[in-house]
Amino acid sequence: MVNESHPMRLFKRLKDVASSTRDVVHPARWSAAGGNRSERNAESDRQHKHDKRMNENLLSKARLAENGLPVPTTYVRVASEKEIRDAWSTIQDLRSFVLKRVDGRGESKTLVLEREEMGTSTVWRSATGQVLTAQDVQRYMAHLVTGGSRDAEDGQVVVEYRVTVDDMFYQIYPRGLSYISVITYQGEPKFAMVVVPTDASKGRADIDQGALGVGVDIATGKMHPAYDSEGFLAEHPDTYSSIEGVRIWRWEQLLDLAKKTASALPFDYLSMDLVVDAHRGPLVMNVDSRPPVDVQGLSARGLHELLSEI
Repeated sequence: MVNESHPMRLFKRLKDVASSTRDVVHPARWSAAGGNRSERNAESDRQHKHDKRMNENLLSKARLAENGLPVPTTYVRVASEKEIRDAWSTIQDLRSFVLKRVDGRGESKTLVLEREEMGTSTVWRSATGQVLTAQDVQRYMAHLVTGGSRDAEDGQVVVEYRVTVDDMFYQIYPRGLSYISVITYQGEPKFAMVVVPTDASKGRADIDQGALGVGVDIATGKMHPAYDSEGFLAEHPDTYSSIEGVRIWRWEQLLDLAKKTASALPFDYLSMDLVVDAHRGPLVMNVDSRPPVDVQGLSARGLHELLSEI
């Protein structure tokens, strides 16, 4: 039985509150929804803040790299369609890489690709098995830069090192990359959870799409029962691998990385996503100086009160 102070119980309550109170009108639907100027201004302000957070993430990761902390290598950044040709010449010989749109717009935010030789041709295979030509990849980069619309403002596409899932998380679920979300306060880790992909989420570590949320005991690194929007599970629903009570490998190393990351950035509060790469070990994937909805929003309480309970 999971008590009310369990991290994933808080997660569930926060998610319920967030989904019932959030009502964002997309810019393309303003006229249909009858949105007024205040709604448009509010949406514009939300997008500005979101873009600012994405830029903050890029700058923070650059600062971490300057301080010798491990982050996925950024091979190239593309800010407009005219830069795609030169960018492609830089990355076309890589064995694998990840494409990401920086501001998070567009239906598909990332594309994981691995190069293959098929007869006399070179192709790239996505994580879902789709085979793409060089022209296909460049067209997708253009799609990401524009957010899927010629009328949208250009975003920025980042081409990064592809993280390979380590043995422990591979045993739990081999068809996607799990990550560990850690919150630090005044330099100390206070909360941790793991997001584990599922077949329902199509291998994506996205709880909104059906991935599992798993609370972690900070002191021991042992995982609590997983939560899948229906209830709590001791095992992964697709692989039947144990989750509850399993200790995360390299836990002390992950906590040490979280502390060093917090020390390198000028924020009392910091949320970060860590991954364990099969070749490079723990890496910092993302950082954010604002409380994520997953942790704060669901209990309808602020971070201060949540931290006092942990």
